[in-house]
Amino acid sequence: MQTLFLILLGIAILALPFVVLAVRGYRISRTTDWIEISKRLELALESAHMGTWEWNVVSNSLKLSSVAELHIGYPEHTFPGTVESYYQRVHPEDRAKLRSTIRQAVAAGGSYQCEYRVVWPDQSVH
Repeated sequence: MQTLFLILLGIAILALPFVVLAVRGYRISRTTDWIEISKRLELALESAHMGTWEWNVVSNSLKLSSVAELHIGYPEHTFPGTVESYYQRVHPEDRAKLRSTIRQAVAAGGSYQCEYRVVWPDQSVH
């Protein structure tokens, strides 16, 4: 009986690399799926003229999509990447409201919704 257990254990150990390989293959497939979904989402957002942003609260840096850059008056790929450079484009009368709304959302761990105007370099208001 002990010999049979060792043989079965040996088979299980020999099969382990194949199981790991299968799991890794699944992860690659899932990663590929994720990339495909991300591309479709990006296309849908661009088609709807919707931008996205990503705020790193630790470094206080801000990453904008190309469409989001255009929304606040920056040519594509020229946004400096700081929160302050974003707030500089927010209309002066709306900055305090936006800052307060975001601060409350961060403190509560939730989302926020806030309408505000932006001022482009040519001084047009959007």
